[in-house]
Amino acid sequence: MRPHALQIRLPQEFELFDAWPWSRYDEEDNLFLISGEEIYDSGAVRLGGTLEIPSDDRVVNVDIDYMFYVVGWGSSDPNSLQYSFVHYGNHKSPINQLQTLLYSGDHNRNQLLCELSKAGIPRFEEASEKISGTDFSIRLSVEPVLHHDDSICSNKFWKFTFSYTISRDEPHNEPQEWVGVNRPYDALFDSPFNDNARPTLE
Repeated sequence: MRPHALQIRLPQEFELFDAWPWSRYDEEDNLFLISGEEIYDSGAVRLGGTLEIPSDDRVVNVDIDYMFYVVGWGSSDPNSLQYSFVHYGNHKSPINQLQTLLYSGDHNRNQLLCELSKAGIPRFEEASEKISGTDFSIRLSVEPVLHHDDSICSNKFWKFTFSYTISRDEPHNEPQEWVGVNRPYDALFDSPFNDNARPTLE
């Protein structure tokens, strides 16, 4: 039985792909799992889908394409969670560079935080954008809830339920800082895959 897990639940219109690290991801149950050290509680997925939004006398197709990064889910403390919705089209170059780096090796929590910061990946706990050609906006959000299910995990684990809303509100995205990024240490280590490269988050 795995001691730590993160389960993802998506609206039926969405799909999940490009999960990282694939070696710790259960595609059938949409689960990230770790059996060893809690510090490897990091992950990334790409969220996509097409929504049909009624507007006046027509239907507008809205394509959804976001990366979602998350760290800190190995702890039951909600203050340990950090995650971000990142619009793929608006940050395509840094996302692709970061994903290439991540796919080349395993990263723990500290290393992913540092690479997110170095790549200039913003931290948005919600995402909203205008729906082109309409008066509407779409807002994406996620609700983390601590859950217990012995068939999945021996400890309590986080279940992330994603949702979206359509409204006439203006889009508003308020970025936050990634917490626990030890920037002064970055230049001291040659390899981003060195487990001892950066101090462990408490």
